[in-house]
Parts: sequence; C-alpha cells; structure tokens
Amino acid sequence: MTRARAAEAALIGIAAVWGLTFVMVQDAIELLPTMAFLGYRFVPAALLVAVIFRRRLLGLPAAGWRAGALMGIFLTAGYILQTLGLEETTASNAGFITGLFVVLTPVMGAAFLRDRIGAPAWAAAVVSAVGLYLLSGSGELNLRGDGLVLLAR
Repeated sequence: MTRARAAEAALIGIAAVWGLTFVMVQDAIELLPTMAFLGYRFVPAALLVAVIFRRRLLGLPAAGWRAGALMGIFLTAGYILQTLGLEETTASNAGFITGLFVVLTPVMGAAFLRDRIGAPAWAAAVVSAVGLYLLSGSGELNLRGDGLVLLAR
C-alpha cells in the first residue's frame, strides 16, 4: 500500500470513528442522564491529566489558570449543549451540523473578522448548507435538538 493510500485509509477510518461517536453518545444517554454521562466521561480524564501533568500545572501562573478556566467553561458548555441536543435530534443531524462548521469557519471569518475568502470557500459553504437542508429538511428537522447542537459550536 502506498503512502497516499494509507493516508486516505486513515482519514476514512478517522471519519468513521468520529461519526460513530454521535451514535454511541446517543445510545449512552438513553441509559444515563446527560450530566451523569458527561461526568463519567470527563472526570476520570481530568483526574488523569491532573496526575500526569501535575508539575506543569503547579508551575502555571495565575493568568494561565484564568485562561484555562475560561476555555474550560466554553468547552464544557459545548459538550453539554451538544449532548442535550443529541437527546432530541438524530445522530446524523448532529454530526452534519458539527461537520458543517469546518466549512463555515472561513465564512464566519469573513463576516466577523473581515477576512477575504475565495469563491471555492463560498461554494463549499453553499453546497454544505444545501446538504444540511436536504439532510434535515425531510421531516427529520428538530428545532430544539438541532438548535442546541448548533449553539454548541
């Protein structure tokens, strides 16, 4: 297998695993309350990171702690909103809305930061928006669930 083929296979595998996480989270929150699931998911990870990086954390200045806390608040809000959204929408809608933000990032840069973007980025954004409409506009649209996933971004 050539290097290019191996890279393509790796990207396909990573995309498949990423897409499956939406289904797995949806299955998990059918069994557990959302906040309990998120606690079981992230508290052990946070403790493990704290143990492994304790020296670096202890040497972190106050500004670093403040910046980390602010980023943590936004990350926590994103996970909570997305997981709550998955309670009410489909895994495919949540995955597509989340993936759509890769394409919309340059568009938001143009809108909010006055960045100039080329025609290919605009075309990708339009095609992606049409894809979102086709995916969720066939009676599967859930304004609350899809809206929460959208807010998570």
